[in-house]
Amino acid sequence: MEFMDAISLTISSMLIVFLTLFIISLMLQSFDKIFKPEMPKQPVPVANAAPVAPVQTALDFTEEERTVVAVMASILAGEDSDNPNLHIKDVKRIR
Repeated sequence: MEFMDAISLTISSMLIVFLTLFIISLMLQSFDKIFKPEMPKQPVPVANAAPVAPVQTALDFTEEERTVVAVMASILAGEDSDNPNLHIKDVKRIR
């Protein structure tokens, strides 16, 4: 076997492997779209639910307190979801 035969065999083998991996990747992505659980389109209204307005106070927070509040809020909000996409925009104290 010559050197060029070995190179062509190596390249064709690598091409087959990469094409197989690409096809497997496409199959896995299609499974995600086919078997995706349906989410409810509108939130379910709660009977006799009154809106709760946050109470703003004139207390100042330290940076450490703001960080603790933001981390706890993100942990509690993303507790039950597989892939939470949470962004905390503002931290306000409520009573």
